[in-house]
Amino acid sequence: MAGTSLKKAVYEQLGRIGKAVSSPPRLELLDLLCQAPRTVEALAQEAGLSVANASQHLRRPCRCPYSAQ
Repeated sequence: MAGTSLKKAVYEQLGRIGKAVSSPPRLELLDLLCQAPRTVEALAQEAGLSVANASQHLRRPCRCPYSAQ
């Protein structure tokens, strides 16, 4: 039973990660952040998004336990 519990926990985490990167604009923002630290305003400008939209996309990965807070 412990193996089943572990598998379920792993699948739940993978599902959360999948949701965090499920949007093309969100992937672009994450790629830009991997290159160098940027403000939301700079990210929005480079990705061609509004600041509000970029901010909304960046909130999803923060819910993932693997993202830096």
